[in-house]
Amino acid sequence: MQQQTTQTQTIKAHLLKGKTISTWEAYELYNITCLAQRIHDLRNAGLPIEDELVAINGKRFKVYWLNTDYLNKQLNAPTDNTEGV
Repeated sequence: MQQQTTQTQTIKAHLLKGKTISTWEAYELYNITCLAQRIHDLRNAGLPIEDELVAINGKRFKVYWLNTDYLNKQLNAPTDNTEGV
């Protein structure tokens, strides 16, 4: 039986690839409607997630990404202390 990936694990994997994500992208790509809560969970687990408020066509939303220094360290690190998240 295959273990189901949680929403938090899905968002973590996306960010670890060096990609950004917004609420719309989380919904469109993964059918995740509560991105802010998943980001909160990942931050509590120690991931240095950065964000920026963006305005396009009068709509405001946040875009999230992982700190570049953290990503560079992850490329060279043998283990990840937030693996269970």
